[in-house]
Amino acid sequence: MKSDSLSSTGLLLATAASIGSVGFDVAAKQALLGRDFLRTTLKIRTLVAVLLSLVLVGLWLYRPMRSSVALFREGPGGLLHGGVLLVVLLSTGLITAMVLLYYRALQVAPLSVIAPIFGLTPLFLLVTGYVLFRHLPSGKVVAGVLCLLIGSLLAHWKPSMQSPLAAARAFFRDKGVRIMLAACLLASVSNLLDQWLVRRMDVLSYSWLYVVLCAFFTGCLVLVVRPQASGARPAKKLFVLAGVIDTSVMLLHFSSLMYVDVVVSIAIKRSGMLLSVLAGSIIFKEQHGWQRLAAAVVVLMGVLIMYLDLNTWALCAICGIAAVFSLLAVLFAKQSQARESELQLQSPH
Repeated sequence: MKSDSLSSTGLLLATAASIGSVGFDVAAKQALLGRDFLRTTLKIRTLVAVLLSLVLVGLWLYRPMRSSVALFREGPGGLLHGGVLLVVLLSTGLITAMVLLYYRALQVAPLSVIAPIFGLTPLFLLVTGYVLFRHLPSGKVVAGVLCLLIGSLLAHWKPSMQSPLAAARAFFRDKGVRIMLAACLLASVSNLLDQWLVRRMDVLSYSWLYVVLCAFFTGCLVLVVRPQASGARPAKKLFVLAGVIDTSVMLLHFSSLMYVDVVVSIAIKRSGMLLSVLAGSIIFKEQHGWQRLAAAVVVLMGVLIMYLDLNTWALCAICGIAAVFSLLAVLFAKQSQARESELQLQSPH
């Protein structure tokens, strides 16, 4: 499990999950536009549950695979004996809440804003890792956290802000930011539980329990809240595309947890934020794309500092890259404000 080849396998799986997450962000955001996010979430989660159930049925029909899947070998009762059921319910409950928050953020905030914020998940993982396992952060982790915070603030900075405190206040006033921070906090706890459960069962067994329970919890919430149906036409192709990508990303991510620690897998998965920022600017025509892309690079440098075993020169190089892109984010912000001021002067009063 700790050999170089297996570690490489885990890194490749996490990288594939990162790329897939970008495609899901785009498909899910398009599916959510103008539609009720609770009903849309339920449709996507239900489709994921159906797709994975079909995969398991196919594997069950193929006899040589039956003994390799714990769900077939032991049955749900054998998997969930003792306190495991409570851990599964806690994990899937947290994940359901996190997914709802994430989908809501996709609906109300620009993708180029959400992507860098989701990069803060490793920061929350450090906090929850200390609370649950008493893991103390090292000096390089502190430096990485600083990059994460600076990059997240730079994505929202404007030249009109007179101080870092003003930037922080604007950062937390953003509705999408608050929703994403709550999602990151829940993800930091559920990701630790996911790794324990995946390694206790197997990828397919836990994935099936995960998607079925998430769909069930979301369905219960829809029945309680009873949201009004949206007038927008259903985007069936987008639902299917989002569901297929989500299923693939989930299996890739859970598979990576068999080979690498959850903090490493999440760090790699969040590196896809750069592509998400580009997608927000190109596909959804979001403003301040270059500024947010530069800020996302700073966040990514923080992730690399925290989780790569770097020598002194490599660490200095990454810190230098973070400093350069911090400066670029500031320059792009000033250019955007100057352009907006020029357009205001040119517009008729």
